[in-house]
Amino acid sequence: IADLRGVLPFAESHIPSLIDARQRLLKAGGTLIPQSDSLWLAVVNMPKKFEKINYPWSETPYGFDMARAGRYLNNAWYSGRADPQQLLSEPAEWARLDYRTIESPNAAGQVTLEITQPGTAHGLLVWFDATLFDDVGFSNRPGVDPHPLVYGSGFFPWPHAVAVEAGDGVAVAIDVKVIGGSYVWRWRSEVR
Repeated sequence: IADLRGVLPFAESHIPSLIDARQRLLKAGGTLIPQSDSLWLAVVNMPKKFEKINYPWSETPYGFDMARAGRYLNNAWYSGRADPQQLLSEPAEWARLDYRTIESPNAAGQVTLEITQPGTAHGLLVWFDATLFDDVGFSNRPGVDPHPLVYGSGFFPWPHAVAVEAGDGVAVAIDVKVIGGSYVWRWRSEVR
């Protein structure tokens, strides 16, 4: 039994530890808890979070151009919560981690999201649905509050806010890899 995840399952050495424990310590016929995590994402409207990340770097205090720092901060993800009405697209599952069989701590996925309501998109919201055992589980999806201090959602900002209309498509490629003992995320979004 383990709960090593943080905001998302890719925290510290969570997945490598589960793989190692399963291979070395779990007896034949044993049960691993949790069994799996499904990872979801959607286009999100999060103006306050987006402004908090971007506003300080759009100013030019004392004549200094702070835009380079802003580009760095837009290439990191942040913990954040959103209400269901802030989602501008239907959610899509981009990865599934089955801890009973998983061999790699890395994950990747590609999805195309359809915008369902007009608004201003600020990036992607990523969350998980955990299956602990059979039909027992929990989620940190929007609208569910399992524990706000532990299980927020991941906000992956875009460099600029984008006006979207119902019917627009957003192609997303997202992956996470262990590099040098730490998880490194990469995501690409294309609004069509």
